Amino acid sequence: RHALGRDRDEAPLYAQARHTLESERWGAAQDKRLVAFDTARAFLVVLNSRSLLDAAQQRLERARATEQAAEARAKAGLSSANDATLARIDTASASRDVAQAEGSLTRAYVQLSFLVGRAVAGPLAPPDRTMRAAERGAFREGDVVRLAEGRRADVRSAAEKTAALRESAKEPLCRLAPTLALSGQVKLTVDPLPPDKLHDE
Repeated sequence: RHALGRDRDEAPLYAQARHTLESERWGAAQDKRLVAFDTARAFLVVLNSRSLLDAAQQRLERARATEQAAEARAKAGLSSANDATLARIDTASASRDVAQAEGSLTRAYVQLSFLVGRAVAGPLAPPDRTMRAAERGAFREGDVVRLAEGRRADVRSAAEKTAALRESAKEPLCRLAPTLALSGQVKLTVDPLPPDKLHDE
């Protein structure tokens, strides 16, 4: 039988303790679930930071090529020195973006390593199959909600905690029930040992 269906056969205090224990167990499962979600989120942050760093590095390469071309045109008198100056500014801005992206990627790896419990160096492989499944939308929103209601540990923990409070409210009523006490007394008398027989001299 389900845990919530045994309450009528148990004393309120015992049922309250059992529901409280089940609530704590589901609460521990919920904590693990949250850590798993945080780890998955940190994993995606690493992938996103890696993509941003790649884009910043590509921009820096293009900026350097543009700067070299602008300086060559300026030396040849085909363009003004202002174009070369603007190209150098663009290169400096791209270098700054690369440094910021590298810092973000380092922080993302540190966060992921903290959640996993060991150092993660990368590179990480993107979960392409999971991404494609999410894009297809295999489940409808209503189906996801119904499945989550029976699987979410925090919902089960709250249900067990509510049941424990209900049993706690029943306990004072049980004190009004009549009680029957039995007492008994047993008395045991041990006969003394017989006296030793006298021996004639």
